[in-house]
Amino acid sequence: MKNLLLLAVAFTFISCKKETKVVTVKEKSTKSRFYKTKEELKYNRSAILYAVNDSVSEQLEIYVSKKNDSIFNQIKRFKHNAIDTLNSTFYDLKVSSTEKPNVYKAEILLFNKFNNFEITKTRERKVTFHYTEQSSDSLIISTVKSKTNKLEFEYLNVDNKHITGVLIDEYNNDTIVNNEKMVRMREFSLLVDYHTDTDNLFVEPYEFHENNRLDLHFNPSSLTPETTDRKF
Repeated sequence: MKNLLLLAVAFTFISCKKETKVVTVKEKSTKSRFYKTKEELKYNRSAILYAVNDSVSEQLEIYVSKKNDSIFNQIKRFKHNAIDTLNSTFYDLKVSSTEKPNVYKAEILLFNKFNNFEITKTRERKVTFHYTEQSSDSLIISTVKSKTNKLEFEYLNVDNKHITGVLIDEYNNDTIVNNEKMVRMREFSLLVDYHTDTDNLFVEPYEFHENNRLDLHFNPSSLTPETTDRKF
């Protein structure tokens, strides 16, 4: 009977020990096949600040590649440290989660001189945003359009909140030149990214790497590193 009691106690002890044992299980990766680490991404976004004169300064967003090629993108102009939105070209991007798995809501506000132009029957504005969405096995190119400087939409990304794309702002104005009806067209393009490190797929198709090369438009020696808390 004594031996039987000891056996029962030992069995209880062993059973309790099994129940409290911690087992580490390696989780299956949920990243898409397009996922890249920070080191694998081609561009890093940063900002530099330079003085135009004693009262005016400009902040320039640049995309720096792994080869140290620099592409400029957004420009913010400041007068007496206050932003001059009508003489700047930039966007404000906000991203929030939704109740749908891996689906996020984005809101983009675009700022440039077109914001001050009146829209009439002969004056038209069209803002187009091409962007990528990521499922587990597909990369999808999507488009959203607006007739104002505001865009709101939802997008899919199974890896993270990142969204990347290109904004195209077109302004068409019907006019008459030498008694002939003509359309004056003006256009701005901006790269859009949520994260600092990116592989924006629209750099080359829209020739930012050629048309927005930093050394073609700015004298690098006149540009000083960003020294304020201002951020894009």
